[in-house]
Amino acid sequence: MTPAITFEERARPGAWLSVAPFALCLLVVSFLPDTLTPKPVIFDIPVRGAELIVLFAALASFAGWLCTSDFSAARPRWHMNIPMWFSLILAYAAASTLWSQMDLYNTRGMFYGLCFAAAAFVLPFSVIASLTPGQIRSLTRMIALGLAVASAVYFAVSYFDPGVRTELGHFYTSGFGIERLKGPLYAPSTGHMVLLPAAAVLLQDWFDDVPGHGFANAAGLASLSISIIALGSRFALIVTALFIVAIAVTARGERSRRIAAAAALGVALSAGAVFQYASTERLQSFDSERAATYTTALNIVEQRDPVASLRGSGYGSVWPWYMLDWELGDRVLTGHGTVSSDYGPTLFQPHSVFLLLAVELGALGVLFFAKLWIVLWRLVSRAVSRQENSIAAIGVACATLGMLADTIVFMHPKVSTVWWFFLLAALALRGPDPLRERFS
Repeated sequence: MTPAITFEERARPGAWLSVAPFALCLLVVSFLPDTLTPKPVIFDIPVRGAELIVLFAALASFAGWLCTSDFSAARPRWHMNIPMWFSLILAYAAASTLWSQMDLYNTRGMFYGLCFAAAAFVLPFSVIASLTPGQIRSLTRMIALGLAVASAVYFAVSYFDPGVRTELGHFYTSGFGIERLKGPLYAPSTGHMVLLPAAAVLLQDWFDDVPGHGFANAAGLASLSISIIALGSRFALIVTALFIVAIAVTARGERSRRIAAAAALGVALSAGAVFQYASTERLQSFDSERAATYTTALNIVEQRDPVASLRGSGYGSVWPWYMLDWELGDRVLTGHGTVSSDYGPTLFQPHSVFLLLAVELGALGVLFFAKLWIVLWRLVSRAVSRQENSIAAIGVACATLGMLADTIVFMHPKVSTVWWFFLLAALALRGPDPLRERFS
């Protein structure tokens, strides 16, 4: 068995300046209920306190990285140019509001959303760039176990309800029989984006046979497995199944096959435990409102001028989601966020990163999406071929399929922060490849 970290480490004792804001931010946004979160109004635009916490933590962590990093010793392009591409797409999104035909009020709100999206990337990037591979490996395991603990707390709150939720927080039972798992950090539709990579990290720890982690990892995996099923999300079940199939297909050696079999058994037992009380009705149907949104997006692309398709209709032109998220409020929380458009009915947000990029940001948006998946393909293929951190890399890639069903990266800065953390950590643990890094 090949160790997951095979390249030279350099001690970086000042890394805590970047890690501390990140850890404190995750602790607060994971456990502070929405009912207790301040919602200030800044220049007439409402802002959620948790998103401001992410923004301030990103600034502090970035400053810590600038002050303590030895840039001459940094491995070039370990991130495969993702920071440059994401900065480019955010800048283009901001510029495209010039032709998106939004009013000033919505434009300002969408700019706020872009700021939070940038913060959700800068925060984990600053942390990963400040750490050695060994430190990254330790931190990813701590974050994975922290997510397991947070999910166990959410599960307990769902059943014993200490009164920290509003009545609208109880609508997530439709077609599922019990309340779908949710909490301050993630919603039922986005939870798998962070829970699956966390489970993959703990499985990787098991595969690498790291001493002293057995009991904690087993308890964490049990919590994460039950939590993924309890989300009541169709897509969560699909990507989890793909993850298990992928690690089984790429398994090399008896130990890898045993781990794949254990993962499948664990998910099956978790599903059996949850569905003793839950219903499978919701999982056997398709969301008609999402289907209408996808149909409307297709109508837009088919009916508009080809030049508009090339440059995109402009960020927020079809889905000015930021202010609608506030204005529709109760309707969104109860699953009725549909609005009218010239091309047909659509949800107030596209529920797909690909749709947002293709419809509103045009060719550049599609290129960014392609770049991201090329990076993931290279990450997974290299990890599998060398059997280095392969389970964790597959977990991140499978979770990223969630971009087809929800709008992380641009929305949901709390979830995006954790997802970016797992992706950047996997990239940093690839090990050096000088020939490829020169042309990445």
